[in-house]
Amino acid sequence: ATGLAGLLEHVSGVDIRQRGAFGMQADISIRGGTFDQTLILLSGVNLTDPQTGHHNLNLPVDLSAIQRIEVLQGPGARIFGPNAFNGVINLITGPPSKNHLRLSASAGAYGLFRVSGHLALGTRKTSHFLSPGYTTSAGYLPNTDFRGTTLFYRAESLFRAGTLSFQAGVGDRRFGANSFYSLRYPDQFEATKTRFLSAGFVSRSPEGFSASAYVR
Repeated sequence: ATGLAGLLEHVSGVDIRQRGAFGMQADISIRGGTFDQTLILLSGVNLTDPQTGHHNLNLPVDLSAIQRIEVLQGPGARIFGPNAFNGVINLITGPPSKNHLRLSASAGAYGLFRVSGHLALGTRKTSHFLSPGYTTSAGYLPNTDFRGTTLFYRAESLFRAGTLSFQAGVGDRRFGANSFYSLRYPDQFEATKTRFLSAGFVSRSPEGFSASAYVR
């Protein structure tokens, strides 16, 4: 898969409607619902766009930085609130298991170029994970060019009382939206920016107390 949308297409019960290559704009729905009824989480923190579900997958994190994906379908999703009417998709980055540095790059037709990287550093009580990504293309048809940039950072600290976590992400997308809004005026262009910040604490007590705060 070249993007999150392409990966989720293989999940039973999940419907993806992509407009443009590499999932630059994609609508996601579960079990016949709409794109406004699916809740998107990043390591358990709400990342759903409150303005429109059309941009729920405009995430400030590269696909290569995601450790695993949890998909919850049906009425069990109600514990996450009214936005999870037909399901929840939780993207988990997770703390790295060991220190590493990883870089990757690729190029292709129509001016395609992609580059991404990971930097993971950790000790017994702290861990840091940084992941930048960049993708660009001139487009395979007129008005299908795109450019996307992501930068994601995650940190965790272990204390005797519990675990403190921190996440921050920046995502910019610019793409030609050929005939997306009107066939009469096909030359269209869209640009979106996502800024995300969260902090959370999970206690080690038997009661399992947890608290989090975030802004999108």
